[in-house]
Amino acid sequence: MKIFFVFTIVIFCLFLPSTAWTRTEKIFVIHSYQKGQGCGTISETGMVSYLNNKFGDNITYDHHYIDSMGKNASDAFFEQEKETVIKRLNKYDPDVVVLFDDLACRIFIPVLLNTEFNVVFGGMNLPPEKYNEEFKFMISRNKPGFNVTGVTEEADFNKALKVLKEIVPDKKNMVIISSAGMDFIPEVLENFKNTMKDQDQNFPFKLIDTVYVKNFSELKNSVVRYGEDESIDVIFVFCLMALEDESGKIVSVKDGIKWLVRNQHKPGLTWINHWVELGHLCGVCVDLPGCGVQMGRIVEKILNGTHIGEISIEKPENHFIALNLERAEFLNIKIPVHVLEAAEIVYEKAVSLY
Repeated sequence: MKIFFVFTIVIFCLFLPSTAWTRTEKIFVIHSYQKGQGCGTISETGMVSYLNNKFGDNITYDHHYIDSMGKNASDAFFEQEKETVIKRLNKYDPDVVVLFDDLACRIFIPVLLNTEFNVVFGGMNLPPEKYNEEFKFMISRNKPGFNVTGVTEEADFNKALKVLKEIVPDKKNMVIISSAGMDFIPEVLENFKNTMKDQDQNFPFKLIDTVYVKNFSELKNSVVRYGEDESIDVIFVFCLMALEDESGKIVSVKDGIKWLVRNQHKPGLTWINHWVELGHLCGVCVDLPGCGVQMGRIVEKILNGTHIGEISIEKPENHFIALNLERAEFLNIKIPVHVLEAAEIVYEKAVSLY
């Protein structure tokens, strides 16, 4: 009887679907902003696509979105966010925790450092060495050594400015206008300006001024003022996040660009492909879905048993030129053939105008 019972169990197990033997992997994703906002949303599509292709139905995701641009975004709010996330992590027990964009990195890397959680970040605009000065989470990029690794979102501003110079070779003087609503933004800009100083005479444009604006009205006034200043040739609007209108409502990046496309009469640039699609003239853009794929490969290595401390921190593998022809026509600019041929993406229309 016992032999028959064992034989029956063996036969039953042989005909079980393969998924019955496969463990479900769990990924907990923390975004710096509300659902659907920020570059991390785009990068996550690349990561999820890669992982779903590798693991099929044997991988699940849970999410936490930080309302970082809301009225309650105070120090006390972020402390509460930490407590909430830790409770959720302990309950969900993920195999990997994924952080998207700088705010989530700055808040949660120190909290999760040297814990049992594997932490993979994406969308880190500042060089990781800058964060490492605040909280030591890596020995080096090549061999982090702790429980944190990931993919940065370091933009190639130098190449973007060189491309713009090819398009408008007679332009010389530039101003930068940016929201100061998020802590990391001035730090990224200062890092960029230090690069400019290092290159000095070889830099494509002379930086005349950097203006940080506190609300959307200040941004509009600055754009109009420098638009009327004949000594300024290029207006580089760096960041539009967390700017309130007169009613106190946060202006979406899409609405901000819509206003810029209609009211900024001098060329500018970006490192975000979606901004060019909406109506920016040009950009040397970070391949955000590609960064997500890079993150997916790192997560895959961890799930397959590689120790996270041995997995290198990576830069974006791909930056590409994007151009908007309708914006060029609006600015009465003829884009040279060699720049058009070098572009990976050329938009015929400025989407925000329609």
